Amino acid sequence: MMNRPGSRFYLFDGFRVDVSERLLFQGDREVPLTPKVFDTLLMLLENSSHVLTKKELMQQVWPDSFVEENNLAQNISLLRKALGEQYIQTVPKRGYRFIAEVTATGGEETLLVRERTRARIVVERSDEDSLLPGARVIDVSPAPHKLEAGLQRSPETMYARSGDVNIAYQVIGDQCLKVEEGRFVAQQIPGAKFVEFPGDDHLPFVGDQDAILDEVEEFLTGFRHHIEPDTVLATVLVARMVGVKDRVDNLGPERWAEWLRRLHAHIAKELEWFRGREIDLMQNRLLAIFDGPARAVRCAAAITEYCSRLGVNTCTGLHTGECEIVDSQVAGAAARMCVCVANEAEPGEVLVSSTVKDLVAGSGISFEDRGTRVLQGCGEWRLFAVQRSA
Repeated sequence: MMNRPGSRFYLFDGFRVDVSERLLFQGDREVPLTPKVFDTLLMLLENSSHVLTKKELMQQVWPDSFVEENNLAQNISLLRKALGEQYIQTVPKRGYRFIAEVTATGGEETLLVRERTRARIVVERSDEDSLLPGARVIDVSPAPHKLEAGLQRSPETMYARSGDVNIAYQVIGDQCLKVEEGRFVAQQIPGAKFVEFPGDDHLPFVGDQDAILDEVEEFLTGFRHHIEPDTVLATVLVARMVGVKDRVDNLGPERWAEWLRRLHAHIAKELEWFRGREIDLMQNRLLAIFDGPARAVRCAAAITEYCSRLGVNTCTGLHTGECEIVDSQVAGAAARMCVCVANEAEPGEVLVSSTVKDLVAGSGISFEDRGTRVLQGCGEWRLFAVQRSA
């Protein structure tokens, strides 16, 4: 092999690591690695035949930064995907070892590191013709009886133990560990619960973390916490267009689509102007929320007026209350109440609950009393219609 002066290389199983250029090759193909992942690989190669603790690796790879173990675990996972899972061994509660046969070249000699499993290291001269003059062989092959015992040992799989509580999980499709290994480990843990998840990696921060944590929480406590919805105090606006079918028949499909585009664009501008938040806008229905009831009423009046000029009436309802925001959708009693108010509105009318009327007192908005109505599922409410400005 022709080496550049001062260059260093590590060779193993068809891979070549150029230390000076910080490049990894498999044959003639470059294998891309991020700088920190390359630093992790270099540390493992330089210390092949030794267990490197997580602390040692993190101090060398991130010397001037404070990082969590997740960063190191992610680097190891990326290396296993780039090289193959057989090269880096996880030593439980300690760290990682590089277990491939590594040749280090550079300077005046070439070193061949043979590493198969943990054993006593013997340094000796070699008469192998394949080595460069002056090369040394570091042979860490175990004794025959130890090798045989190692081959009969069941695969190791990481699991967590805390007191009398034992938890094991396995990801189906894991590129590093086989599901059979996880099942075997679960069978060896008294009182363990074994759960299989879909995914590509057993690292909890790579896959569906919530699903794993939910299983752990239920195993430890006996129940799961449900995500609390994002609850806000808001004024809900529901507008429903009437007479849409007749309008479609009169305009035809193409003109109707253009008309609807113009209407939706205008509604979006009105919502932006009055600082509303669009939740749902379908062909004949609008659902939006506002942080101020007066702006909500004025926006509803403006949309109603624009629709009437286009020849379509709207039935609009408003109510203020606590709303649950779940997956960008509005739910809860306030939203249901607003739908009931909109169902009571006449075409071209903006109807509000007594709550909205009381909140906008002093805003200059005028109302007409529409009396008490029994709203399905919401009880009796006094409703008021917004008076159009002269």
